[in-house]
Amino acid sequence: MPKDGKIAVIVGTLDIPRILLTLQPLASRFSLTLFVLEGAKIPDSISKFCEVRIYQHVEDMPGFMRGLEKEAAHYDLLLGLEGARLSTYQALQLSKRFAKPLVIFSSETKPLKDEQFKNVQSLQKDLFKNTDLFLVPCQKSKNHLLFQGVSADRIANVPLLVDRERFSPQSGSKGKFRRYIGVGEDDFVVLFYDDLEANPAPEALLRSLVLMRQKNADLAARIKVIFAGCGADEKTLKYMAYDWGVGDAVYFIHQEIDGFCEDVFLASDALLCAPGHDKDRLPRLPFEVLEAMACGVIPVVVPSSSVKDLVGDYGMLADDLSPTSLAFVLFQLAGDRSFLLEKREVLRRASFLGEGGEWVDRIGKLLSVLKRRAGENDENVRNFVVQIQGDQVSSILKQAGVDEFMKAHELTDKQRGLLLRTKADILHQNGELEEAIGAFESAIICDEKNVDAYVGLGTIALSSFAQEEAVTFFRKAISFDPGNAKAALGLGLVFFRAGLASDSLYWLERSLLSGVANSTLPLNTISRICREAKDIEWALGALEKIIENVGEQDLLMHSLRDLRLRNG
Repeated sequence: MPKDGKIAVIVGTLDIPRILLTLQPLASRFSLTLFVLEGAKIPDSISKFCEVRIYQHVEDMPGFMRGLEKEAAHYDLLLGLEGARLSTYQALQLSKRFAKPLVIFSSETKPLKDEQFKNVQSLQKDLFKNTDLFLVPCQKSKNHLLFQGVSADRIANVPLLVDRERFSPQSGSKGKFRRYIGVGEDDFVVLFYDDLEANPAPEALLRSLVLMRQKNADLAARIKVIFAGCGADEKTLKYMAYDWGVGDAVYFIHQEIDGFCEDVFLASDALLCAPGHDKDRLPRLPFEVLEAMACGVIPVVVPSSSVKDLVGDYGMLADDLSPTSLAFVLFQLAGDRSFLLEKREVLRRASFLGEGGEWVDRIGKLLSVLKRRAGENDENVRNFVVQIQGDQVSSILKQAGVDEFMKAHELTDKQRGLLLRTKADILHQNGELEEAIGAFESAIICDEKNVDAYVGLGTIALSSFAQEEAVTFFRKAISFDPGNAKAALGLGLVFFRAGLASDSLYWLERSLLSGVANSTLPLNTISRICREAKDIEWALGALEKIIENVGEQDLLMHSLRDLRLRNG
């Protein structure tokens, strides 16, 4: 079945591979290609719905994918993951360079405050201004973007998805891990899965366990706690548990559980979600919370928790992180079995693997503004190029006009190359040489046979006295269009500067025979070469041959008479 468009997902390095599952709903409508750096951990399930392209690391630019522009130019839309990442800024530059729609998945909830991030802050301003659509997983992320000046109509909510084949009540046995650590089938297990360092939640959980034993010893005897995490506070927490008389109910897993976390989740009844304690940045995306929920674990959150709005009605809300508040919520879950089963049933019906919804439609609308199918609008493109070149407006307005036209139409690579070359011509005429070179190169990436773009690069190289580069570009143009008068003239002028008279005359003559628009320059140069030649006989012979081929031009005839007089 034909897809609605091609999306390039610019990933680079990947700290949280599971985030890619969230993009799966796009695969039903669009062709997805992932661009990653070598060594990125890509889950096997990802390759089922998208292609993966791997780039080598660039030693002098960590995180940069060299040569990406040659592939990205041929996609309809670019998608980046998170804001403050080199790969996302690369996607931004490619979006601007090729006038492609840009979508960014952004989970940040706080602006960068540290002085060391000033350069990143500048890049983020560019990102906030030029991204077409932001995808956010929670209200806090949306609020962050609104604070940065992003309008609400450029933000869409996207649910974080999990692997339901791995994480579900049916994915394994609830008693497997319990038997392994010696927890009874009827016990109520509270899991804490986070760093055990500079985090107030573990101590609060231990104090609540002490309080529960004081209030209702029989019920509290069934409540067990598992700490799955590492950190500097691990040893202190162990001593606390034994000093406070609850060590028999507390278990520590002294290793990373990512490889078997589904077994731990299935063994648990509740998950305490710690409040965000990172001063500058968002705590890591809480996929472990969603994965635990998918296994039937009830999340317990506090108002300051960074996952509160993600959990929503599926979880239990404690008033705060005090032992009393935690004990009250845990007693409610452990003591009322029908209430616990009801909460689990709500989780069982929850669709963690959605079918896309509104955010996928928003991306579809971004691509649907490409109003005409490729191949049907050649005349429109040509008419636009003529119009924009003739408009009596500033260079900036002309460039903006080209960019807007490219975003508003679905174009073939050749059409896009024509428009980028037009933009480059505008920049060149305005003296913006670096920008013009970039636009000419972009045009060639879109259409490798874009003769005018090669001529443009050759002309800039010629004016910059980069003779070898000029020859390369002009010869490339000639290889695709042997009768190109501008390229022939360019070669004639390069060889004139290099003192290669015969080569220069050959290409200058060829430019005249090809119908160069302004014949004065090649005629003057031919006359000058012949007049300044030390070998009069050679100059006479060369000039007579040129006149025979191109006709009796006034400039050439005057030079011929002068040479004959000098030769006696």
